[in-house]
Amino acid sequence: LSCNNIDTIPSDLDDFPLQVLYLHSNNISSFEEVKKLSNVTTLHSLTLWNNPLENKTGNYKMQCLNILSPRFTGHTSLRKLDHVVISKADSQNCKMFREFTVIAAENNKMRSRAVL
Repeated sequence: LSCNNIDTIPSDLDDFPLQVLYLHSNNISSFEEVKKLSNVTTLHSLTLWNNPLENKTGNYKMQCLNILSPRFTGHTSLRKLDHVVISKADSQNCKMFREFTVIAAENNKMRSRAVL
């Protein structure tokens, strides 16, 4: 599916036993689209490079791994992102990324609600 000007990812991909999915060189611009892949538990290799979302953050790889990792375990079935093996260090960095960004943002929301 690479190089097809795709801008949305179908939400029913978890119905298929996908192990490899090449979505590079499309028009995917939102990490919300990547979230649709979080339930594809059979996915081992994914490409998303050369999509507009790659330039949306300085932590593109960590953002993708965070989205594709289950909330509490921090581990994913994904073994490769953009043809690069996901290392143990990547998994640890993803866990730290989640703690410092996602959880911090949630805590800030709860604090602001408590103040109101």
